[in-house]
Amino acid sequence: MQGSGVMVCRRQLPPPGLAFYALGVETLTFLFTDIEGSTALLARLEDDGYARVLAGHHALIRSALAAHDGREVDTQGDAFFAVFSSPRGCVAAVLAMQRAIQDHAWPGGEQVRVGWASIAGRRRGRPPAWWG
Repeated sequence: MQGSGVMVCRRQLPPPGLAFYALGVETLTFLFTDIEGSTALLARLEDDGYARVLAGHHALIRSALAAHDGREVDTQGDAFFAVFSSPRGCVAAVLAMQRAIQDHAWPGGEQVRVGWASIAGRRRGRPPAWWG
């Protein structure tokens, strides 16, 4: 439609068959984690203490990912984005993370809590530009 400001894009999909699967679509389980109350924790521990929390947190998260075939996609501050080939591996990693975090001796006697969310779905593209 001319002048409507709407652009219509049409994309031709390959016919059903093997070529369709060459688009790189697969089902994965995505995991997102974040330290709960990290701003207040930083205020209580100040830079040095919080840097030790982050170092310990990162080591525990990465250890659980490695033990359960998870792959780190991105890390920003105290947040992780990881991917697993199955929901079972993701849940096993989260349980391992939560146990390790609970048992860890944190600076200042703090109790660090890590929240998480996961979703299983199809992804397209290649890391780091996954979408789906």
